[in-house]
Amino acid sequence: MILGMEIVLLLVGIGALLTGRLPLSPYHVVRGAPARLLGLLALMPVPLSVCAGAVTVVLMTPQPGKDLKDPSVRATVIALEAGVVVTCAALVYGLGWLVAGAGGLSATRPDPQADAIRSCLPTPSAAKRDADDWVC
Repeated sequence: MILGMEIVLLLVGIGALLTGRLPLSPYHVVRGAPARLLGLLALMPVPLSVCAGAVTVVLMTPQPGKDLKDPSVRATVIALEAGVVVTCAALVYGLGWLVAGAGGLSATRPDPQADAIRSCLPTPSAAKRDADDWVC
């Protein structure tokens, strides 16, 4: 199960990095740079698990009478890996829900230049009157 979650997070992370889009549900989607950063976070379980497992094995093995096949070492490494994977998944989706905003609209900053350009575009009522008459 842990391996399955790692593979899913790996695929989600690669998809978010490549497309800049992280779907959380049909109505909540993170887009742009936040999606790519969350994609990087989704790729972190593999290196973090390897580092945590290596440190645990190095610290627990030098004790006399313990080897790598000891059940306590294996249980500790499995618990660390599960904790890392679940924490990364919770962070990706928890932060993603916060960034996605209400109604699935991505959190965008107001752009004054885009608003100025939109204000000079003809409105539907102006288009009916005269093609040369611009409403600003």
